[in-house]
Amino acid sequence: MVHQITSNFQNCIKHLKSSGKSSSYKQIALKLDMHPQCMSDILHSKREVTLKIMNDFINLYNCNPNYLHHGQEPMFLGMEDGDEGKNDSNYNPILYISGNAQSDYITSLSEENPLVEIPHFNIPDKVYNSGELKCFDVLEDSMEPTVYSNDKVICRKMDSSLWLHNIRPQFVYIFVTNNNVMIRRVQSVNKEAGIVTLVADNEYYEPTSLPIDQIKEVNTLMTRINHFRPVQNIESIEQMKELKMLKETVRQQSQLISQLNGSKIASKQPVAFEIHE
Repeated sequence: MVHQITSNFQNCIKHLKSSGKSSSYKQIALKLDMHPQCMSDILHSKREVTLKIMNDFINLYNCNPNYLHHGQEPMFLGMEDGDEGKNDSNYNPILYISGNAQSDYITSLSEENPLVEIPHFNIPDKVYNSGELKCFDVLEDSMEPTVYSNDKVICRKMDSSLWLHNIRPQFVYIFVTNNNVMIRRVQSVNKEAGIVTLVADNEYYEPTSLPIDQIKEVNTLMTRINHFRPVQNIESIEQMKELKMLKETVRQQSQLISQLNGSKIASKQPVAFEIHE
């Protein structure tokens, strides 16, 4: 069964064709730098739409991200539905929850009067002109090398009624729980048990099972903001080389131990004597 996001994407593509905004599905595919067969497979529910295709579609055709993710009208924003070009509409504020403010932010979600004085900023890009947008400081290295500690990530809040249906495996989200703000990649969603299994890109972190009832907020990762780190990047490359060498050494030693154990077992086997009359 095709995912609801893919179904919403199909509706948008069909609208562009039926309204005359595009002469053919092939034309749309080529503008999105897609192979026409890939577009055909998506329209015939043979494959799911990818995050890259959705982002390109949003930027090129003024598509409403809320419609793609949640089915909330309108399909398109700003200019005439599906027109390409610059969108001059106002951009939504992006609330900035710094590392020092995250604890207070979590507390405010449980209170009747949430925090009202949160700094915000805007980015002049049409991808940021819809939805409830937030920017979080990343305080841990769980998602390295995809996202580094001290990076900033811009997210779009997901409505709680859509969590079980719209949280997708392999996507990265910011989860606000009862006592933490965490960035993780989703491994799987158990709708019956109401549990989301999360994994880190940093292999030193173990997978985490997160019950839905412990989640206060889910935010879909949109953009990563980081500082240029020439020295850190070089160090990371060297560390990866050392780790690779270490793994190879451990593999060789394990193989040697297995061979030695095999030799000992063979040496303890009883010797068969032949008796000649």
